[in-house]
Amino acid sequence: MSLVSSAYLLAKAREATQKNFNPAHIRPSGVGTCLREQFYRIMNALYPEEPEYQPQDPDGKAGLEGVAQLGHVIEAGLVQAWAEHYQGEIKCQFNLSSPDILNIDGTPVTAHPDIWVPELETDVEVKSVSISSRNYLPVDYHVDQLLLRLLWWHKYHFLKPSGQLVYFFRETFVDPETNRPVIFHFQPSDDKYHVIAEETGEMVRSYPRDYMESLHERLVKLRDSLDIGIPPARENDVPHSPPCYIVSQHYTAVCPWRKNCWSNWIKEEDDGVFIDDPQLAKYICLLAEKKETLKALNQEAREISKSVKDIQLLLDAYFDLFGPRIATQTHVISRTQVNVAEKSVPATSYYRYKIQAQGGPNDEARDQTAGEGLPAWS
Repeated sequence: MSLVSSAYLLAKAREATQKNFNPAHIRPSGVGTCLREQFYRIMNALYPEEPEYQPQDPDGKAGLEGVAQLGHVIEAGLVQAWAEHYQGEIKCQFNLSSPDILNIDGTPVTAHPDIWVPELETDVEVKSVSISSRNYLPVDYHVDQLLLRLLWWHKYHFLKPSGQLVYFFRETFVDPETNRPVIFHFQPSDDKYHVIAEETGEMVRSYPRDYMESLHERLVKLRDSLDIGIPPARENDVPHSPPCYIVSQHYTAVCPWRKNCWSNWIKEEDDGVFIDDPQLAKYICLLAEKKETLKALNQEAREISKSVKDIQLLLDAYFDLFGPRIATQTHVISRTQVNVAEKSVPATSYYRYKIQAQGGPNDEARDQTAGEGLPAWS
């Protein structure tokens, strides 16, 4: 019997998943995320030789591949559980298409419910997230993804199904407090959908039909942008925050088209990355100002501290003569000897922030290190 490599099998499974997705197609699953990234990804697939559509960082989101694959594994496990314990029919990755929005090649834009249960008229979306996001669920763009599908079931299949958004955790699998996944039920009511937390039974959000239609219109606008070759309007105004730039404890993910999309803000220069961001400039100027103030206060504190020590030395003669506790008409003062034991200080790390004014000579640069010894943020 030949040896089977688990790593090889996992790689083939990931490859098969990617083959099911046409990069030139609109993805309804991203309706609540950055449409500009979808625009650049589709245009690059259609016109790979065009420099303006080529990704500057093709592997920018490689750190998310493992996370995505884990999601597929969890999804497959839940599908199997439904198949084993539910007597009716279930469908996995059902094709839910919108004939109103066509891809460039003329095929309808298609969403894929993770689990569709026809008899129960229930659309199930499965997500895996970090346990650190437990108190922030449900995630907005996950909600948008499911709401769009619930709208399409009504528009094109004349159904008004319920929905389930099921969360598992990458670190603990289930919620460690309840030993269950976190589930939100989407219940139709008149022209709205109410989102209800299964654990508490409380309604946490409510979405009118108009909001669901606005999600559909987002994809229509994306399709219009593809026709004219101009990316959709920018919704995020910070190039170094999600979804453009994501930093977590375990990975860093950068949009492959981030530099292209923000070309008027982000420029590679010899001294680093130049970012034309007024808010960033404000933060740095404020930091420089506070460091100067802190430097002056530290100098003043050092001078006062020296004066205190000098006065205490003068008082020692009185304590040596009259004992550890003496008094005047205005104060009582005592002196206590403190013995400090030897100890080993554990190693730590910190960031050193060096601020240099633009255009000034190098010898005017000041290495300002206020706050040294504090733990580095992560």
